[in-house]
Amino acid sequence: EAFSRGFVDAQERAAAREAAKHLEEVARIASTESDDDQAALAALAAARLLRVLDAKAATQLYQLALQHDPGSAEAADSLTDRLADEHRWPELVRLVRARVAGTTDKPRAVELHLRLADVLLHHQGDPEGAQHELEAARTQAPDDPAVHEMTAALLVTSDPSRAIAAWREVARLAELRGDHRTGARAWAKLGDLLGSTADTAGAGTA
Repeated sequence: EAFSRGFVDAQERAAAREAAKHLEEVARIASTESDDDQAALAALAAARLLRVLDAKAATQLYQLALQHDPGSAEAADSLTDRLADEHRWPELVRLVRARVAGTTDKPRAVELHLRLADVLLHHQGDPEGAQHELEAARTQAPDDPAVHEMTAALLVTSDPSRAIAAWREVARLAELRGDHRTGARAWAKLGDLLGSTADTAGAGTA
């Protein structure tokens, strides 16, 4: 039975690769003929098939789909995730900044600003750039718990007491929204920070 299941899985993977190859060819031909709709649809369909089977090939296809349909949220979201998986941070930053500039959806803009802040802080070593993106998000959504989470992330090493205040605000806002998962995470972070702050204080007086 296990052998049969493995054989079927192998057949399905082979069929998916063959279908993706055909769709990619359609996309490339449509691209050379400046048929944006056909190129984008075929590239996106091929990328979906290859995302697990050949992730790097899927990345290129998401790029092709976005080139021909800059407004495709699926292509943009998937390409953003793929660039993160491949640690291609400068390209990811350029892509997300372009998406921020092109959106009129406030919640989406806030999400993108926070994604930029996270990448700049943790992967680009640019806390000033992260702070700029955080402020842009805060201006649009001052009561969003995610904004206060990023505030805490920025402050945790430079100003632990303000980071603690930020996590308390995350917990408060999450409780108001009935968001128990975020609230639990906030209290867990608070516990860690309070514990480490107490340890540091104790070491300083020892």
